[in-house]
Amino acid sequence: MTASAPHVVRRVAGYGLPGSAPVRPKAVLDHETWETVLAGVSGHRLTGHMVRALDAGAFAAKDDQQAEAVEAHERALAVELVLERLLLTTVSQLDAARITPRVLRGPAVAHCVYAEPGLRSFADVDLLVAQQDYDAALAVLCARGARRRYQEPRKGFDRRFGKGVCLEIPGGLGLEIDLHRTFVAGPFGLAVDTDALFEASTEFLLGGQTQHGLDPEARFLDSCFHAALGRKHPRLVALRDVAQMILCSPLDTDGVRERCRAWRCGIVVQRAIALAWDAFALDSTPEVVRWARGLECSEFEQRALLAYVSSDRSYARQAVAGVQAVRGVRAKARYASALLVPNRTYVRIREGSYRRRVRRALRLFREESRRQASGGAPHA
Repeated sequence: MTASAPHVVRRVAGYGLPGSAPVRPKAVLDHETWETVLAGVSGHRLTGHMVRALDAGAFAAKDDQQAEAVEAHERALAVELVLERLLLTTVSQLDAARITPRVLRGPAVAHCVYAEPGLRSFADVDLLVAQQDYDAALAVLCARGARRRYQEPRKGFDRRFGKGVCLEIPGGLGLEIDLHRTFVAGPFGLAVDTDALFEASTEFLLGGQTQHGLDPEARFLDSCFHAALGRKHPRLVALRDVAQMILCSPLDTDGVRERCRAWRCGIVVQRAIALAWDAFALDSTPEVVRWARGLECSEFEQRALLAYVSSDRSYARQAVAGVQAVRGVRAKARYASALLVPNRTYVRIREGSYRRRVRRALRLFREESRRQASGGAPHA
């Protein structure tokens, strides 16, 4: 019987990982299954792994199928080249303003974690800037023509409490830069010590220029956030990053454990590892995997996770749940008031009127309070 398309896509995603199940469909895939597999591989940004598996003879394919896989990967590489040029230009602009960002996710992971950068595809540029540099960095990029996709509730909210902002780049190519203050919106992003992310870095060369990424443990945690919290159904490339860092690159388990304790995010790592090990049918248990599986997570972590993974997950619920992560009574009050009574432009775009905004916010606050009182929590 012909292997199912989702099964083949998962095996392609895990190809090359120590202990992963082999790809090996029993026969050359029929046209319909192949088209579904190729679409899935492209959608999960795995064309590099597919070409590598085909070149190694990990599973059989017709000549025209192999040619289609190569063509799909070349398209992905062309997009990445444009994005890397955008990254170099953007970092140069920030450097001129004496702002040194940290490169997140796609480009940094490709060049620091994988033996061949072309294996790790990406579709946008993610940059992290220090909180004190956030407004200046945003001003620099907007002065160069970038346009923020969403308004902030009140001036200064993003710098103090937000994840960051998505910036659309002019030119008609659909390019975007995600300018981060922290890893994610909501309680887990607010619990991260963002100053600590700039205490060390990993350098890598791109286009002959030195770039700064996160240190290995922070990069791993960011990948876990991305895999466990970013999408309802995470892309396999994000899960591959988690497994790749554990199995194929040095990782200080004690350092991961300490940051999870300080940032109250152990449940995020636990969930990301569980998803990755299940997706790729991995049978090995490195130290960090054993630690994550045995972790007893706090009530804060269990409640916070619901805002990201429950059936009614939304940015609004994450924002409301974030109140518990904001430190200090005054800061909590500023955070809550900005959400309840934001500026007029924000309200007009989102709800249309302050009355609707306040009514919705109060409903969400009440539901979050009831949820916390009930003690309900998901399994990681």
